[in-house]
Amino acid sequence: MKNTVLKLSLLAFMTIAANANENNISNQGEFEGNIRLGYQYSDTIFGHGDEAAVGGYIKYETGSWNGLSTGASLYTTQGNGNSKAEYFITFFDPETNNYTLLSELYIKGVYSNTQFTIGRQSLETPFADSDDIGMIPNFFEALTITNKDIQDTVITAGYIRSMAGGGADEPNQFNRLNGDDGIYMIGAAYEGIEDLTLQGWYYHGEDLLDVTYLDAIYTYKTDRFEYGSGIQYAYQNFEDINNNIYGVILSISDKPSGLGAMIAYNKADGIGADNLFGGGPFFTNVEHDTLAEAGNYGETLKIGTNLDMSSLGIDGMNLTLEHLWRNRKMDPNYRNLGFIAEYEYSQTVSFRLFYNDIKDQLDGNRQNLRVFADYKF
Repeated sequence: MKNTVLKLSLLAFMTIAANANENNISNQGEFEGNIRLGYQYSDTIFGHGDEAAVGGYIKYETGSWNGLSTGASLYTTQGNGNSKAEYFITFFDPETNNYTLLSELYIKGVYSNTQFTIGRQSLETPFADSDDIGMIPNFFEALTITNKDIQDTVITAGYIRSMAGGGADEPNQFNRLNGDDGIYMIGAAYEGIEDLTLQGWYYHGEDLLDVTYLDAIYTYKTDRFEYGSGIQYAYQNFEDINNNIYGVILSISDKPSGLGAMIAYNKADGIGADNLFGGGPFFTNVEHDTLAEAGNYGETLKIGTNLDMSSLGIDGMNLTLEHLWRNRKMDPNYRNLGFIAEYEYSQTVSFRLFYNDIKDQLDGNRQNLRVFADYKF
């Protein structure tokens, strides 16, 4: 059945591409790609090691033919090394082997204010997202439908059958989620109130999970300052074992100096939080550390500061320093200190650096350095 669906999707891709190019010359398809160089070094109680990889993707989406278009993308990661990745996501598969993934193969239809996409695709929802922190993001075999008939509102509904990519258990192939039942989701985002964004989501997996997510984000700008605040709530139920998750975030930035600061707090009242199918939406999540790792009745506190270097004449560069504490009352010695440097040299060339120094008496101290260079075409 899986091979049949794949063959039909490939056939649809070629058919629509041919018709779009023949009958709609003014709306030709779009080709894009990215070359990514990645390097990481890890030092843990298991030893130290590094990984170097080159990869990226190529993607083509056809022009529209009678409201229909198709797209396909191919991702790869090639290299070698052993990062001692027991605590960090490897650039390769779990056996540190190279792999190539037919990551996207979809049919898209647009009619009035409604769009549907069926096939392999990228998703950006609270509990199913790309989480692009390595060489290959997460991808999903899914059916998604979005509608914008209601003013200032986007409604999304979908069914997710399987997942692959860097955050999956087997990143080099699509594997079913919840057996043959999959995961259903529905969500809505509303921006009809000035400076305020509201969203709510619900996920259901038969005999597996029921998850609700809500958040409200408020931003306010003056000539000099920009203020932000947000609250979030999630309820996760896994076969009658559940939790309530709360979160709050506050931020401020000074535009002339480029300096900013933030503080965020999350708490799980019940079993440990779960990020489900991606990096998770929690305000305190940082590189290699999320509320999920805090366990049952876990809590996390994050403070951070950032500098937009354009105030010093270096356009496109941002520096961030963040500090995460986990379960401070039970484990006062745990902390994750992170440094992030991002530089957008041009519209096609960018660089990212992530360094984390984690102090952990239970599982051992560890450090991780990740560097990426991207060229888009």
